[in-house]
Amino acid sequence: MSAAGYGRGGASLAVCMVALVTMAGCGAGGSDKPSTRLEGAVTLDRRPIAKGTIDFLPQQKGQAAPVTAQIVDGRYKVEGVPLGKVLARIKAGKETGREIAIPHSEEKYREEVSLIPLKYAQGISLEVTEDAGTRDFELTSK
Repeated sequence: MSAAGYGRGGASLAVCMVALVTMAGCGAGGSDKPSTRLEGAVTLDRRPIAKGTIDFLPQQKGQAAPVTAQIVDGRYKVEGVPLGKVLARIKAGKETGREIAIPHSEEKYREEVSLIPLKYAQGISLEVTEDAGTRDFELTSK
């Protein structure tokens, strides 16, 4: 028995339990900050973006935590989007078919380029209201 009264490994268990209890309050489900559900389409030049993510980043103090939505077949759906001013950062890539050698290694990785035009790199500002519900992102390359 250690001086703290925990058996072998008990201190580690106690630390893990504290971490779990602390983390339980994080994320969309545990926040007492106002948030809402959003869903919609994500297109580039009127074509659905097959796969990617959208990060919804709060821009004011006192807002709910950031959340990330998965884009699947040109659609997204997410709970816990902060109300108020939010920055939406859309990320989507496409493999080029090239394999790139990793320096000083025998391994390679598949090259991927961003599908999102540079003009959207800083994100898209939006005002999220409680009754927003649907928000489409119709991106253009021109």
